[in-house]
Amino acid sequence: MSPAALLYDARDHYDKQSAKAYDNYQLISSSLPEAIEACIDAAGYEFDVSRQHTLLRAATYGLAFCSWLWQSISTRTLSRNVQNFTRSKCCS
Repeated sequence: MSPAALLYDARDHYDKQSAKAYDNYQLISSSLPEAIEACIDAAGYEFDVSRQHTLLRAATYGLAFCSWLWQSISTRTLSRNVQNFTRSKCCS
């Protein structure tokens, strides 16, 4: 499994209050920044807003362990919000 998939899975386990969340984190700790970036990138290509939120929640979970990336992430997340707003106004 890729680091991004493990991060996504870790967030799912975290929501279920399962210890497997931390196990997955330990598996990807050395590549956590890449996993966070991959989740954010995937959210950018996703048109389903619900899935975007899930991917961004996974990235946010990773940021709890890697907070120095926050500035880059917050700027890109704002950009996603603008894209979603634009899509909703154009396509509705």
